[in-house]
This record gives sequence, structure tokens and C-alpha cells, in this order.
Amino acid sequence: MKKIIIACGAAVMMAGGLVSCNGGGSSAAANSFEDSLSQSIGEMSGSQLNMQYTQLPEEMRAKFNKKEMLEGIKTVILTDTARQSYLTGMQIASQLWGQLYIWEQSGIKIDRKAIYAAYEKAFLADSVADMSEVASRNNLLMSRVNKIVMEEQQRKAEAEAQAKANSPEAKKNAKAGEDYINEQMKNDPSIKRTESGLAYKVVSEGTGEKAGANSRVTVKYSGKLINGKEFDANDNATFPVRGVIPGFGEGLQLMNKGAHYILYIPGNLGYGVDGTPDGSIGPNDTLVFDVEVKDIK
Repeated sequence: MKKIIIACGAAVMMAGGLVSCNGGGSSAAANSFEDSLSQSIGEMSGSQLNMQYTQLPEEMRAKFNKKEMLEGIKTVILTDTARQSYLTGMQIASQLWGQLYIWEQSGIKIDRKAIYAAYEKAFLADSVADMSEVASRNNLLMSRVNKIVMEEQQRKAEAEAQAKANSPEAKKNAKAGEDYINEQMKNDPSIKRTESGLAYKVVSEGTGEKAGANSRVTVKYSGKLINGKEFDANDNATFPVRGVIPGFGEGLQLMNKGAHYILYIPGNLGYGVDGTPDGSIGPNDTLVFDVEVKDIK
């Protein structure tokens, strides 16, 4: 959002430059162009910001009040472009504000008045402080800050993942997938299962060395959900083994050139509790892949 605000302000300044370069007595045609340009810049920037606003998660969107945002935008846009120092200060402060916000969200208490007082004193000093000493002292504190921020981000990520895993849909899909694999193994004793939980059936073995973690493979495959709905297929796909979901990558490393397997991939080895963005694969959905390895490099 900050980038859009700054870009918008810069665009208006550029538009203002066009007006001033024309000198006095602009023609009606020029005015029409400049009026259209001003209208278009505002409409485009406002629409982009509105699109980003609507795409924010509901809990984050609640923290941003449109009227307050417009107050800030208005302050920048309507500031006299001759006040470059003022605008520069606002841009610097906006960047610092964003950093302070991240720290505060991580539980670090920030004294903004103390920050400004120290900022003002250092900037207005008659001589520049010993930067090596200032940087050394700051780096020690920043190391601790970064550790706190990373730990908090990890805690939030784990809590979010746990919440998703405990959702009714994720639990339902995980159980349905496990029941499906167990039923397949009961009806077909040739289906084996690895320690990770991946189940596979050897339709036919190939020849030569098996694919490795660093291999690049060319395969023919089709992927289906346990209800039989196909979500993906390709007769000649080439990709690195490390570049696919964990269960698919593990299955490929069991195979050599010419091998044909059926892979039964539990949700935790597939797209996990997130599923796919388009919704074609739900949280913890079990996947069934029919895979033939055509080449290994």
C-alpha cells in the first residue's frame, strides 16, 4: 500500500510538472488533456488500492480505515511540491513506521517519542557521531530484535497451521483419505506403504538407476482425488524431483526409467492443510497419481 501512495504522489507531481512547463495561458486542448490525465491517475491509483484492500484478510482489513487512509493520501498529494524536504521526511518516516509496526506486532514495546527525540538530536548535531560505534551498538540490539521477530512469526505460522489442521474440513478429508488407502491396501495386498505414509502399487518396473533427489525426470502422469475427479494430467512433463509435492517426490525416487506406479499420497505429503489456491484440491485431500517415468537425468 505504501508504494502505491508514494507512486501516486510522484505521478501527481509529474502531472503538475506538465502544467508548469506550459507556462501561462494553456490552450483548451491542453487543459482537457491535463484534466483527463489527473482524473485517470486518481482513478487508476484509487482502484488499485481498493483492489488490494478488498483482497486483505478480514482481520487485517479491519485495522485499515478507508477515511483515515484517505487523510494520509490527501496530505501527501495536496502538499506543495516545492516542499521537497517535507515530503522526503514523510517518505522516510513512512518506511520507519512500517518497521516499527512489525516490531510492535511481535511484542516489542516501542517508545516513539524517544525515537523521535534521538532522531532529532542526531540529525541536528553539529558533527556526525562515530558511525562505527553507533552501528556496533545498534547491530547488537537489532540481532535481538530480529530473533524476537522471527520467533513470533514462527509461533504465529505454527498456530495458523494448527488451526487449519483442526478445521472440520481438514479433519474430514484426512480421515476419508486414510480410510481410502486402508481399503485399497485391504483389497490389493501388492500395495505397499513407506514409513512416511506414502502408499504405492508397482504396475511395472523399469530398468537402470532410480531417480534421486537431485534428478530431473520426464513423466506421464494423471492425478485424481479419491472420488475419482481428475485435477491434473500431462503426457510429457519434465521437472526436478525436488520441485514437486513431498509424496510425489518420494514416489519418484522409488522408480527408474520405464517404471509405472500408482501413488497414494496422504494430505500431509500433498498440498497439506492449505490445499490449492483454486480450490481444486481441498485441505488434507489424499491424491492418487498414475505415474510412468519416461526419462531420468
